[in-house]
Amino acid sequence: MATIFLKFQDLLGGLISRRRTFPYDAVAQSETEELMMSDMEATPDTPPKMAEDIPYPTKQIICLLILAFAEPITYAQKAPYIPQLIEDLGIIGDDKRKVGYYSGFIDTVYYCVEGIFILQWSRISDRIGRRPVLLVGVIGLSFSSVCFGYSKTFLGVLISNSLAGVLNSNWAVTRSAMADILDSPRFTSTIVWQPAVWSAGTLIGSLLGGSLSHPAEKYPNVFSGNEIWKEYPFLLPCGLSATICAIIFILGFFLLKETLPKKQQRRALSASDDRGEFELLHEGSDPLASNVLTANEPVSPSHPSLRALLTRPMVIILVNYGIFVFHDISIGSIIPLFLAAPIEAGGLAFSSDQIGLCLAVISIYNMTFQVFAFAKVETRWGSEKLARWAMLAMVAIYLVFPIHGWMAKTGNLGFITWLLLLFQLMLVPFGLVGVTCFAILLTAATPSSSYGTANGLMQSSAAAVRIVAPVTVASLFALSLEKNLAGGNLMYYFGAAAAFLGYAIAGRLASENTL
Repeated sequence: MATIFLKFQDLLGGLISRRRTFPYDAVAQSETEELMMSDMEATPDTPPKMAEDIPYPTKQIICLLILAFAEPITYAQKAPYIPQLIEDLGIIGDDKRKVGYYSGFIDTVYYCVEGIFILQWSRISDRIGRRPVLLVGVIGLSFSSVCFGYSKTFLGVLISNSLAGVLNSNWAVTRSAMADILDSPRFTSTIVWQPAVWSAGTLIGSLLGGSLSHPAEKYPNVFSGNEIWKEYPFLLPCGLSATICAIIFILGFFLLKETLPKKQQRRALSASDDRGEFELLHEGSDPLASNVLTANEPVSPSHPSLRALLTRPMVIILVNYGIFVFHDISIGSIIPLFLAAPIEAGGLAFSSDQIGLCLAVISIYNMTFQVFAFAKVETRWGSEKLARWAMLAMVAIYLVFPIHGWMAKTGNLGFITWLLLLFQLMLVPFGLVGVTCFAILLTAATPSSSYGTANGLMQSSAAAVRIVAPVTVASLFALSLEKNLAGGNLMYYFGAAAAFLGYAIAGRLASENTL
């Protein structure tokens, strides 16, 4: 374990060594220069420490990534067996084509709840700190997973799944915590690990859900003796993911330190104090913040209003991010439905085990690309171009599905089918590439005192899109098959056209030097 930790630390150190700036760095750069100048004035005999002289907070970054690991594993373990779960609930009868309706409704309710609460949790983290919000999120995921495993009605599934959206906002808050303790170049090189962690969690979650659902049927020698596994066939993967979340909570409780700078905590706690200035001692709690805080510094508004935060660059980033997330979520929803659909309906008729394996392959490739390729590609081409290319990749992924369906219906499943599937899998990582690029651009456009709120806005915009995307996509998918619209491929053509429109919109914004 110690060897792995040291290797991980060395790899992080190598990635953060490169330095570059971004179009929206003006805010952060101006803020840093002011703090550095005030530090020089306050301590004229002692040269201020530069960012390069401050040790990289490896242990805290690793701890944050471990906390971020809880969300994808909880989310992904459900994906392989959701179609089977809906069938087992007995709400669709014998018509498997209706699975898409209910699958989309489950996702929509979850994202609706998440959209309501995530901004509130993010703003709370700007005031009370990141640590308590992150810990509440992890234990909330654990509780939600246990409830989901015991759900035997569609209403129970909806409520237990929604609990994760109510209690958890860790993805946005983790990103804010990283921004608290890292300068812009270091943040850019470190943020690539967050999607890699998502891929790792998705990989493990997919394997858990695909291989451990209905354990009494799959492993009768081990589980057939206990009736609980027959009565609750999805409890085992849910219970394991809940256990992992509980372990992560314990690690976070003892190892995670608060990342929100003392300066912001003091301002939040004294928001009702109308003094014009206050004394702030260098307590050294944070390696970056403690070296730039100054005594008798005028208090500026610590939490700007949402309206003040929504500058033109910020709005442009959020709009493009919302468009991109729509397609990323749509494709993520379509893949399990397509793989599970009967061959006569244009699908590949995969079992939950096979679906879990495919999702695991996607996760491995995603993780590998993020860790070993993203930094180099982003350095070469920049976040703006990569974001647009990611949208173009969505178009290609949509257009391969009808080819799959045609080959399945004509009985031509073989080498070409697997080759096309591999081609799709190679394009899927562009989903996380786009998300990472928008995160980099958003952070560069945000003042440090509002990282939590800005990331909450980003996640809320994504949640708003996700409210519409899953039910729209799943319903259109089911309707295309049920009515045989465009040969059952209407969903794919609609998605490809909308994704190309998104690419065109991003290109028009880029021509104005805003993205």
